[in-house]
Amino acid sequence: MVQKGGAKSIEETLKALGTTSKGLSEEEAAARLSKNGYNEIQSKKESQTLKFLKKFYGPIPIMLEIVIVLTYFLRHFDDLYIILALLVFNAVVGFLEERKADNSIELLKKRITVNARVLRSGEWKLKQARELVVGDIIRIRLGDIVPADVVVISSSDLEIDQSVLTGESMPVKKNTGDTAYSGSVVTEGEALCAVSAIAGSTYYGRTVKLVEEARPHLHLEHMIFNLIKYLIAIDIALVAVIILFGVFVMHSDFGTIVLFALNLLIASIPVALPAAFTVSMALGTEKLSKKSILVTNLNAIEETSSVNVICFDNTGTITENRLEVESMYVLPGHTESEVIEAAALASKIEDKDPIDTAVINYAGRSKVSFDKFKVLKFTPFQPKTKMSSALVSRGGKKIEVSKGALEKILAICNIGKDEEAKLRQKVNEFSLNMFRTIVVSRKNAGSRRGEMLGAIALRDEPRKDAKQLISELHSL
Repeated sequence: MVQKGGAKSIEETLKALGTTSKGLSEEEAAARLSKNGYNEIQSKKESQTLKFLKKFYGPIPIMLEIVIVLTYFLRHFDDLYIILALLVFNAVVGFLEERKADNSIELLKKRITVNARVLRSGEWKLKQARELVVGDIIRIRLGDIVPADVVVISSSDLEIDQSVLTGESMPVKKNTGDTAYSGSVVTEGEALCAVSAIAGSTYYGRTVKLVEEARPHLHLEHMIFNLIKYLIAIDIALVAVIILFGVFVMHSDFGTIVLFALNLLIASIPVALPAAFTVSMALGTEKLSKKSILVTNLNAIEETSSVNVICFDNTGTITENRLEVESMYVLPGHTESEVIEAAALASKIEDKDPIDTAVINYAGRSKVSFDKFKVLKFTPFQPKTKMSSALVSRGGKKIEVSKGALEKILAICNIGKDEEAKLRQKVNEFSLNMFRTIVVSRKNAGSRRGEMLGAIALRDEPRKDAKQLISELHSL
């Protein structure tokens, strides 16, 4: 499995994957499929019997089972049957609701089929994504779901939405040698790629495995158990007092007083409470299903009911996902026109980058002219450099303009301590007001360091229904 192709040449990457730019033969693909299995994330499969039996294991079921044992020894068979019925009822309701959800999910999986364009035996063929193997050469384009972890062999303006993995809706540019991850969506361009990992070996597959292995402590179940535990502790203390009082003060028969105390203890345990909660959650599941919400586990309703803080990425969730220039901070000795001019020159409208688009649109509205400039070289934004830059000429003079993250641009600029402090303060103010901020610099070609021009704050307008959405969340 190759995770990152950038550190190798494309030829080395293809060799490591046991393939060529012409793809695998059908025979080789079939052999790899037989050896490694289908490109499907295998969820843990448990027998229905084991799933049902697990409903009898846990703090609350064990508590009820202890009460059943006590009632048996006390020969209170009527109470025993009632408590046993509640225990079984609790397990059956939970099991049936979760089984119904599992069946719905399996039906959805069967109905949803993802296909991929694969180069096999020198011919392009349409195959189900589940049939992909490591070393397959595939083509992805606008709107496609990336069917496996792939290394980009060649690309044309490829941008990927990785929000399913990172939560960040801003598209990520992918160049030759980069890795595109399974489950992400192509939002721009197209690319020729080599499959580097499938199924559970993908980044997404490993994430799913970690989620499945997690054993979260259920808040509501823990709360109910603690409530019952405290009640039992109080009851035991009262039973001890009753026994001592009966034996040493009332001089009652020890066996009689102990039997009375145990009866009192059993009667005071709220054995119907777990069943009542299970019924209420089952009813909640039915209500949610009518709103097209599929609940796969009753415990999910427990946890949702205890949520008091929700954290989410605001971009595209409560905003329009459309950036606009809101404000600028200009360092002494420069003008707003200089700042927006340099920022626009360090942008490329063809890339359809949201920040580049916002800057260029603002420059157009501000009537900034670029007629006297000629772009000689453009370097797009990269996650490593955190900046984009352009080498331009004007009247025979070559200038390099850059825009990007504060720390990265500061590293290539000369700036006084006071000016840097004011710039940092302004950038912090922009950030506190929920603005995206970029800083802009300019330098003569060949110079090691340039001059800082200023900062630009970009606003992502809130969606019209954002206020209503937040109000509804508060009212839950």
